[in-house]
Amino acid sequence: MRKTLTALAFALIAASASAETLEERFVTCQGCHGEKGQSEIENTPSLGGQQAPYALIQLFMYREKLRSFEPMNEIAKSFTDNDLSKFSDLIAKLPKPAPPADADWSERAWARLRGLVTIRRVDGAGQSAPEAAVNAAERSLTAGDLAGAVSVLDPLTGPPAEAARPWLQMARQRLAVEAALHQVEGLLVVRLGAAR
Repeated sequence: MRKTLTALAFALIAASASAETLEERFVTCQGCHGEKGQSEIENTPSLGGQQAPYALIQLFMYREKLRSFEPMNEIAKSFTDNDLSKFSDLIAKLPKPAPPADADWSERAWARLRGLVTIRRVDGAGQSAPEAAVNAAERSLTAGDLAGAVSVLDPLTGPPAEAARPWLQMARQRLAVEAALHQVEGLLVVRLGAAR
């Protein structure tokens, strides 16, 4: 089944290469994620109900191969930054998946949860090294540790390093400014203390 889906995805990718408008290109996405972004394929998330920033991050990670799923990497590799933004805006306009009409309350609850949440493993299982590094950096940032996030992403090489380079540069600049401000603060305390 998975091989069939992968073959279908590649066929749709080839067909979309000549598509011009955003809507024409989105037909490729509908092959797996369903019409109007409502997936009916097990382990394939519905796009409907996804917020634009989340969709943008996910598409960027697929383009830069920070998330690894061959059909998605292939689709996203030709996307410009503008394409990523337009696709994420289009995805955000799709309706949320509706729960099955004949489902009992637990099935409706699970359907609603699946519409609200996209599951991505963060425990390292099945992740590439760049995915694991991004997850570790996210955990560091959540804990307020910018320096820790930088140190986790520093060892990246190749395309993942190139993708992370602008963010790392800004993060290092912020750390340098914070260090300088801390030093100035220390000097002010010394001078103000001496003036008394």
